[in-house]
Amino acid sequence: MVEMLFDIPRTHRADPLTSYEAAERAAPKRPWWYREVYRALRDHDDPEYGNTAKSIASRIAERTGRNYFECYHYVQRVLSEMERCHWIFRKEIRSRKCCPWWCYQDKESEVGL
Repeated sequence: MVEMLFDIPRTHRADPLTSYEAAERAAPKRPWWYREVYRALRDHDDPEYGNTAKSIASRIAERTGRNYFECYHYVQRVLSEMERCHWIFRKEIRSRKCCPWWCYQDKESEVGL
C-alpha cells in the first residue's frame, strides 16, 4: 500500500513544474517519515490525550538531531497520508483546541517497522 502513495502526485495539475520536481524528490523520503511518525506515536502512547503533530515532531527532532521545523513540516504532510492508509487515527476532544493522533497497534509490518 505504501507504493500506491508514491504513484499519486502530491501536486495540482495547475502547479508549476518546480512543484512536480519537489514532489518527486520528496517521494523516496516518505517511508522513513512514515516509520518515524509511527514509532513516535507507538512509543509515546497516551491513551487519554494522544499526541499532537508538534509533540511528534519534537520527539523525532530530539531522537534524530534534525531541525524541529523540518520535522514539523514533514509530520504535518504525512499524518493525513498515514490516516488514509489506516495506520493512525485522530479524535476531536472538545476540551482541547489541537488534534490528537493515535496509532493502530497492529500495523508495524505495513509501515515497515
